[in-house]
Amino acid sequence: MNKLMMKWVLTEQEDAVLYDLASTTACKVKGFREITRNNIKQIRPQVVNELQKGTKAVKLKKELQKHINEMLTEEVVTDLRVKNSEELKGLIDNKKYKLADVLLALITGEAEQVVLAESLFNSTSEQRNLSQYEPQTDSISDLQKEHKIIEKDTRFADTFILELEEQLSKEKDKSCQLEKTLKELREKRKAEIQEWKKERKRFIEEIKTLNTEVENKNKQITEHKDAIDRLRGEVDELQVEIRDLTKQVEMKTTRANKLPAQPVNPTTNKMKVVLLGENINESLLQTPRYAVELVGNNQVEDFLHQESQADEIWMLSFQISPPKQRKLRNAFPNNNIKEFATLVELQAHINKR
Repeated sequence: MNKLMMKWVLTEQEDAVLYDLASTTACKVKGFREITRNNIKQIRPQVVNELQKGTKAVKLKKELQKHINEMLTEEVVTDLRVKNSEELKGLIDNKKYKLADVLLALITGEAEQVVLAESLFNSTSEQRNLSQYEPQTDSISDLQKEHKIIEKDTRFADTFILELEEQLSKEKDKSCQLEKTLKELREKRKAEIQEWKKERKRFIEEIKTLNTEVENKNKQITEHKDAIDRLRGEVDELQVEIRDLTKQVEMKTTRANKLPAQPVNPTTNKMKVVLLGENINESLLQTPRYAVELVGNNQVEDFLHQESQADEIWMLSFQISPPKQRKLRNAFPNNNIKEFATLVELQAHINKR
């Protein structure tokens, strides 16, 4: 690229533009710790030379492209890049666009547009017409020049301050919004933690209750198992006792059958007895003293509804259900019912002399 053309284009840029280019491309000027808006006027030539270094070419082109798109809009820049040399000269001569802006639109484009920019610059330089595109300062007094510079800097400072204040206001609003969001998140998190603690406490209590219920159920199962084992033992003992009594009854029955029959004394008066029980061997009920009538468990209700002529009422309590026992006791108060807990007791009472 034509270095003279590039230098001229950069020199034509305003101080604010040069400062932005120097900042974004990280320019350094010997003797100055940093480049600021206040010292950019003083070191313009050094900044222009620094910007033309090859190491900054890519970044400089990118920033110049951004600048010219803001100055002329992207659509205008695109339109300028498709025009030929004569059309561009006509636009410049008619003061529609400045030479520096046209050249800047071209050198930030493709390679053929850069060639067109160099041709346009050389043509204008040969005609010695560059002076008409430069600021006319010969007729302006030093006081006027200084006044314009101060006025321009003041306007720039005011604009810059307004921009900073606007940016600060936006940042404050953003910060307030972030604080509000953060506060809401903290409150939400706090509520979630409280809810989690509450649920955790409830679950712990439920687990404790369930553990207690399981312990109680296990204890009840153990007690029931012990009771079942105990009842089985009692049943076994009763079965042994029943077998022994059955053998005794069978033996007595056998002996009785072998004895000679005794004449029946019709004048003998036997005591009439109603025996409340079931499955009693008939030989047990054939006694010389008692005339026994057997009433089963299912016949108790009928027995209660009829008038009994029995002298005594006996009951095998282990064969009559508890509810029917209560009804019998209510129907025959004053201990008129003799109760036997086992067949052994009944046998002993019958054989008693």
